[in-house]
Amino acid sequence: MAQQLLARDGQRYRNTPLADAYLVRGRRAYIGDGLKYAEDLYPAWGRLLELVRTNRPVVEAEEMLGGDQERTRHFVLGMHNRALGIAAALPSGVDLTGRRRLLDVGGGPGTYSILLAKATPGLQATVMDLPGVLEISREIIASYGMGDRVSTQPGDYIAAEFPAGHDVVLLSGMMHRETPETCRRLLRKAFGALDPAAWSW
Repeated sequence: MAQQLLARDGQRYRNTPLADAYLVRGRRAYIGDGLKYAEDLYPAWGRLLELVRTNRPVVEAEEMLGGDQERTRHFVLGMHNRALGIAAALPSGVDLTGRRRLLDVGGGPGTYSILLAKATPGLQATVMDLPGVLEISREIIASYGMGDRVSTQPGDYIAAEFPAGHDVVLLSGMMHRETPETCRRLLRKAFGALDPAAWSW
């Protein structure tokens, strides 16, 4: 009740509008998977002193990128919850009319590809990410009935070359965690993945 998530009605409790909007699976603004991901991260914060002393991660990123199936699911679905909130403005703010092939690098759940493809007739999207992540991505894509428009391609965006022939490349949710040199390399690879004919002015 102190968090305004429950309201008392005599001897019974009910969800407040806040809980109903954000904590009921199936609601448009549901963030429950993101909270499970945050719960998985909590032990890392509990070992902050160890991290500072050793300058080494106390939880390996690989655990949430395919190494641990349950944690990977929490991470990918949590990113999907988050992306749905951000993506509410994305299709209206990005006009891809006439574009045919989108490469979504490190696309995680594929949320942006799904919504951009739905908003853009004729657009085909490819979500590039690690194999363990893409197992959940494909479930999300199928749940939207977009399997014929949004495909997946396994690949580590740091090490792998980007497939060529696209007229749009989306880099989202990864640049903040990379070094300046890596970001420049990703931008060069993204440019190389573009079809010059699609961008001839």
